[in-house]
Amino acid sequence: MNKFTGESAKVAIDSVVPNDWNPKDKIEENEYNRRKYEEVKKSLEKKTQYQPILVREHGKGYQIIDGYHRWRALKELGYDEIIVWNLGNISDEQAIGITVDDVYLKIPATDILIAQLVKRMEDAGQDLEQLPYDSEQIQHFRDLADFDWDQFNKDKEPDLSHLNFTTITVTTEQKEIIDQAVAKIRQDQNEEISEGRALELICADYLAG
Repeated sequence: MNKFTGESAKVAIDSVVPNDWNPKDKIEENEYNRRKYEEVKKSLEKKTQYQPILVREHGKGYQIIDGYHRWRALKELGYDEIIVWNLGNISDEQAIGITVDDVYLKIPATDILIAQLVKRMEDAGQDLEQLPYDSEQIQHFRDLADFDWDQFNKDKEPDLSHLNFTTITVTTEQKEIIDQAVAKIRQDQNEEISEGRALELICADYLAG
């Protein structure tokens, strides 16, 4: 059994390089990943770096194991030094195994729980501008938090004339594909349609053959 230890350090950002096995699609080739990257960058711009980049010793510097997009965003934001957690001189196989763990063992958050946290922040008078979301996303979370879920779960039919819900269960990978397809449709339409309308167009296209 491999048990890894490490230590925190502040190092020159140019002494850190990416790895060549990152399993995530490049942000230049994937609209969903590009949007998530912009959220990461926006968060770092507002809050600075507080999570270290996971690295190993590599040549005269360090190689990223996990945290490439944060490293790239910090580089674009003009950082000269960054915080890393250095696992030392470990093998390629060990480093790749840690990358896979970090990518696939993360438990995704749900929009409803995020909405509750956003509402809690707003009720406490905190500035929501510090969050990595645009105004449309913030309003989406407000709407979710304000919705009467107790009424929705009652046996009697609630008044949902202004809302329609469809619930499906998907894996994380399936959700990413759906999000990418919706984002691509919206991009093609210059962001002038809602996500619901984009999903409708995808389904209509399939039904039309």
